[in-house]
Amino acid sequence: MPDAQKPSIGRIVHYWCDIDRPLAAIVIDTIAEDDRLASAAHVNLHVFNRISRLDGEVANVPFSAFPTPGVDRWCWPPRV
Repeated sequence: MPDAQKPSIGRIVHYWCDIDRPLAAIVIDTIAEDDRLASAAHVNLHVFNRISRLDGEVANVPFSAFPTPGVDRWCWPPRV
């Protein structure tokens, strides 16, 4: 079984929040496992959305293996 993907700076991800669709985001910083605030699955993102207040940076966003509308989370885009 392959190892799980790990986030790294520059990767494109989906950001889920209080709207019902994902927003494109890029990882701008990863948070080390020894950081008291988070685990390796937490990242800082730059979210791209020209329509709403969500265009810009969001910090310390946790990972979710599945899309989670209504909760601030990031996940990998689905393979197409």
